[in-house]
Amino acid sequence: MRFPGRVASIIVCYVSRSKQPGMNPISVPIGFVISAVACLVLVPLLCRRAAAWGLTDQPSQRKQHSGAVPTIGGIAIFLAVLLAGVLFMRETPFLASIIIASMLVVLGVIDDKVNLRPIHRLPFQILATVALIAITGLKITNIGDIVGGGPVLLTGVTSIVFTILCTVGVINAINMIDGVDGLSGTILLISFSALGILSLSSGLLEPAMLAFSVIGAIAGFLYYNARLFRSKPETFLGDSGSMLLGFLLLAIFISITQGNSSILSPVSAGWIFGVPLIDTVSVMVGRILKGGSPFAAGRDHLHHQLLDAGQSVNDTVKTMALLHLVCVLTGLIANQLPGSEAAFFWLFVVMVVAHHFLTPRLLNKHALQKS
Repeated sequence: MRFPGRVASIIVCYVSRSKQPGMNPISVPIGFVISAVACLVLVPLLCRRAAAWGLTDQPSQRKQHSGAVPTIGGIAIFLAVLLAGVLFMRETPFLASIIIASMLVVLGVIDDKVNLRPIHRLPFQILATVALIAITGLKITNIGDIVGGGPVLLTGVTSIVFTILCTVGVINAINMIDGVDGLSGTILLISFSALGILSLSSGLLEPAMLAFSVIGAIAGFLYYNARLFRSKPETFLGDSGSMLLGFLLLAIFISITQGNSSILSPVSAGWIFGVPLIDTVSVMVGRILKGGSPFAAGRDHLHHQLLDAGQSVNDTVKTMALLHLVCVLTGLIANQLPGSEAAFFWLFVVMVVAHHFLTPRLLNKHALQKS
């Protein structure tokens, strides 16, 4: 569909009643505003109590920031999205998703306080996914036409296990890119915006409501976190935020890629996840090949490589946001080309391999030229 047609579809959704009972199109922008304002108000209030709660991030050799920074961004985002959910999503599976995600928010708060090992976080991430499947029915049964012979379908235990693997993967991928001020928030803002606009233009107001509520909360958070607005961040997302947003992103992905009413192909969803997926796969494969733990902390992510090559924090965020936007737009284009899933899947695989082997060399060469 051409751009004018897409815009027309969005307008039609706003001027007409949705077929989904209990959901009014005007609720979507209202939910966005409420969530944004709530997060703008909550962050400074929570920051005042962060030190007393032990929720501050201290500088270290790996964490090169100035002074102790409150890690309450995730709590603020959760409360803001929960408020929008209680007001507008009471008859949808997405309010249940938000409530289930509270388990991960609590886990993240504990992690921010005592620095849990990945193996200790894993059981709770699995439990949250199982609860999502059992309560909402959201699970992955179709991973798309990745070999050109038709959709690859999953059933029974295989579907549940694959859904758990994807959820844990998405959660930890978001956690892994949360290493530069404003980066994870900006990347997620782009992905949630694509999903929100796609859902809204297709008349699926329930996922659109959740997406735009999250967008509003992230926008409010970025006002205090991104260096675009201030010289240094007043708060970090924290593990509570990365796990929350990864979980909600996956919930929307599943809801609009699975079933007879799906509006997004599973392969296109991979493109819309974009940079976090590319970076995480590359880093984990690299660590395994070197005999290390794929979950260990390190400075081998793309944002670290860009910083080490001499880019500033803001330039690093801009570079990765631009790369991610290209991935997202590619995914949206692929979604409009029936029969192209296999080609775009293998193109994504080639891009991951090329990034893994070429990006470090190109950045090292660039750094040497500057020195």
